[in-house]
Amino acid sequence: MAAVSSGISAGILLSRFIGGLLTQWLGWRGALLVFSGCTFLAALCALRVLPATHPESRSGYFSTLRAIPSLLKESAQIRQRSCTGMLWFFAFNLIWVGLAIRLAAPPYNLHAAAIGLYSLAGILGLMVTRIAGKLTDRFGDRAVITVGLSVAGISAMTLTAAMGHPIWTATTLAFFDAGCFAAQVANQASIVALNPARSGTLNAAYLTLYYAAGVIGSAVASPVVVNMGWTAISVISTLAVIVAIGITSFPSTDELAKQNSMSQ
Repeated sequence: MAAVSSGISAGILLSRFIGGLLTQWLGWRGALLVFSGCTFLAALCALRVLPATHPESRSGYFSTLRAIPSLLKESAQIRQRSCTGMLWFFAFNLIWVGLAIRLAAPPYNLHAAAIGLYSLAGILGLMVTRIAGKLTDRFGDRAVITVGLSVAGISAMTLTAAMGHPIWTATTLAFFDAGCFAAQVANQASIVALNPARSGTLNAAYLTLYYAAGVIGSAVASPVVVNMGWTAISVISTLAVIVAIGITSFPSTDELAKQNSMSQ
């Protein structure tokens, strides 16, 4: 799980940086054409690399999507962990999209390539994912999620004052990314561990909700930063992370029932 999260983190990191460069050199249309070509090449590579064997289940992707409501209804733990992931990824996208919009506006007026350089701060987040996987095995997912989100929350609030100071902003973003990705490794691993035989379905359900929350964060970032300012972005993100920590702090009804049955 940590290896997969590292790959996702690397993709996010490189896309920010390279996207800024391509936009500066080729414009938005040119950058989108390059990204389309990369997606096509990735599809061809997938045909070559992925195993040719088919799973026994023939339910299909849309059947998995239709199963999400029943999965959430059946398991309080899935509901809890899904809410946690949705909240932090909402905050993650809110900050990064809001940051790009704010830096492009006066008094900073940075071009796309310069804004993309801030993504290099995410290297710390990339490095911490594998460490987070080992820490999850040793101390448990709840401890890693709580610590990771605490670091992310403190960093999000610090960004209120960091704007306008490039080194301070980049350092704070590095810790924000590291905290978020550490929590993601532990959170996703805990969901898959609920039922390893249905890991694909559980993972698909979780990531569908996770990325839906990220889309919402990206969509609202522009009106928030334009109408309410950068401080609002930082405060809203901090509050979202705090709520996620609160949800993680309390055992779900599923976990309480399991503990009671073991104690009897």
